[in-house]
Amino acid sequence: MSGSLLQLEQVEVSFRSGKSWKQVTYDVSFDIAPGETVALVGESGSGKSVTAMSILDLLPAGTRRSGRILFAGEDLVAADESRLRQIRGSDVAVIFQEPMTALNPVYTIGDHLLEAIRSHADVPKEVARTRAVELLRQVHMPDPETKIDHYPHQLSGGQRQRAMIAMAMSCEPKLLIADEPTTALDVTVQAEILDLIVELQRRTGMAVLIITHDMGVVADVADRVVVMREGRVVESQPVRSLFNTPEADYTRELLEAVPRLGSHADVAAPPPPGEPVLSLQDVAIEYAGAWRKAGFRAAEGIDLDIAPGEIIGLVGESGSGKSTIGRAAMGLLPVAAGRLTVGGRDVSAGGRTDLHHIRRHVSMVFQDPASSLNPRRTIGQSITDPLLWTQGVRSRAERRRRAAELLDMVRLPGAWVDRYPHELSGGQRQRIGIARALATKPALMVADEPTSALDVSVQASVLELFTQLQQELGFSSLFISHDLSVVESLASRVVVLRQGHIVEQGPTLEVLRSPREDYTRALIAAAPVPDPDVQAERRARRAELVG
Repeated sequence: MSGSLLQLEQVEVSFRSGKSWKQVTYDVSFDIAPGETVALVGESGSGKSVTAMSILDLLPAGTRRSGRILFAGEDLVAADESRLRQIRGSDVAVIFQEPMTALNPVYTIGDHLLEAIRSHADVPKEVARTRAVELLRQVHMPDPETKIDHYPHQLSGGQRQRAMIAMAMSCEPKLLIADEPTTALDVTVQAEILDLIVELQRRTGMAVLIITHDMGVVADVADRVVVMREGRVVESQPVRSLFNTPEADYTRELLEAVPRLGSHADVAAPPPPGEPVLSLQDVAIEYAGAWRKAGFRAAEGIDLDIAPGEIIGLVGESGSGKSTIGRAAMGLLPVAAGRLTVGGRDVSAGGRTDLHHIRRHVSMVFQDPASSLNPRRTIGQSITDPLLWTQGVRSRAERRRRAAELLDMVRLPGAWVDRYPHELSGGQRQRIGIARALATKPALMVADEPTSALDVSVQASVLELFTQLQQELGFSSLFISHDLSVVESLASRVVVLRQGHIVEQGPTLEVLRSPREDYTRALIAAAPVPDPDVQAERRARRAELVG
């Protein structure tokens, strides 16, 4: 470890719990060399983010850490707060998982960048602004001279992440800590962000500690991998050795749970189609404009039918119109043109009776169960709220009985009806989301990125549950996802969207293995594969094209 930039030696973190302390990590030790990329992987609750945040003591109040964290030979555990402030941002920078929450919504991107620059360098505001524009240009932000004055909500997810990277690079750090930097980004934007990190690393020579649950990302960018489970390091190996000959049983389980594009057999054809449960005929969907401004047409010319018992995969980049179509199917967005039919009834007008009809036939599983469940209501209440709205079931005893049945259906204890969302893990909360969607016995379930923020093993269990329930209950599904391997494992047909238009659709294996359109081929090429050799070949090809 003598040549290491960063060394963690027997690091342990504990949280205050009442009058006692609860230990969450145990004897964590690993190192990072200058210019090296180390991936820290494991399930939620494994301690990977806590370990990473302990390096700069970015942990919440009521936390203590022990052991040694040596950065360029200096022990950061022994450093006082003023010294840590000097190191944060200048020598060690952090990219957080969700830039929308990490960026202050009342400040422009320029405000954020100027604060980052001037907190470590005594330069005039005009000089700092010039530097900020140059940083945005370096991270390939489109039109940086204009985007610098935009607020976070005015940027796309990928652009917000680029702004975060620009802030992190403002003082040319020696170490970049990237905490789930590509979670919830579509495959093309994810590839762009990873390419950007690699490009900046090669140009500046910085080391990178990347925290992720995406083994495709690990295969793409990591030199070494540290695997954590229940607060302990269970394995540490060079990336190729880990993928080819994992030593720990837990690592093998993680790798086996990874869905792989091209490894799935053809999904069984749906039952003979009767009347479609959902039909869109030349549909256009618009978002209303602000006062005296024209609305934005997010989807146009959409023709799509979903047969009884059929799962359709809806894929495309962010902003392609995937979620817009899902929301229209739920009656959450009006149809500006064309015909939308649910359960044989034309609901294009979007009146109150149409909305009631939709809610009786269509349900939705949202991307983030933590934000879609009311934290003040028990999970039993959340699950059965749809019964009150659509079927008028007011009896508390009946709703409680039904909630217990639904919990059992999603493989959770019926006795949990009185628990609250914060008492459950992410995977358990997503099961609650599925249970709530099943409450009305829907003909169609819209699943909007239901596994994008879950660990690979948790994702595998949720997808297995979804498949079993769909086969048992026979509901149709519009499954929205940017993970093509997940779509391949579930859907009998896939629809590819780009900028609000359908560019290709057909049987899943036909579209994903023999795509006709360049855009579809680009989506497939951008999807990370959990194989370091394949990813190295892809990266080399991309470099040749750029060169």
